[in-house]
Amino acid sequence: MIASFAMYDWPEVRGEHDRLWSLLREALAGEGIAAPMALTRDAPLWDIWESSDLLLAQTCGMPYRTRLHGRVTLVATPDYGLPEAPPGHYCSVLVTRADEPGKAEDFIDRTLAFNGQDSQSGWAAPQNQMARIGQRFTRTLHTGAHVDSARAVAEGRADIAAIDAVSWRLMTAHRPAVAGRLRVL
Repeated sequence: MIASFAMYDWPEVRGEHDRLWSLLREALAGEGIAAPMALTRDAPLWDIWESSDLLLAQTCGMPYRTRLHGRVTLVATPDYGLPEAPPGHYCSVLVTRADEPGKAEDFIDRTLAFNGQDSQSGWAAPQNQMARIGQRFTRTLHTGAHVDSARAVAEGRADIAAIDAVSWRLMTAHRPAVAGRLRVL
């Protein structure tokens, strides 16, 4: 049986996730539902999401809409208390280097770092933002993770990235050496 909070299960917050899982596991047991003792942390996301052994996991909105809808059951949308988004809604931030002038539209011909083309926050959001003005990012760098996209911008390998607001919050709290080199557009 699999349970996973892999979307935001950074090493710095694993203790909190373990405590949350313990509480959820107790509640499930109280309803007669068997659950794994520990969260799954060492499997690729798609292996988790598509496992016949899946009990509970987090997913990004885009994989749910494009591939998982109808194959898994949406149980809940967590409320992370983001000031930028009401409960149940999604929010990303566009970041560039702290010393880089301009607004988002000024970066259309520059390199977008993105975590994956199946990401609402890292891929679809910036492309949709630019589509509003009839543009599209064509120069891109695939990084595999939001923190790696932020690092690519901070190090100058890319010029802009879209980071989901929960990851950005984690980054500012736990990876200040990276976040401190960036600014939100």
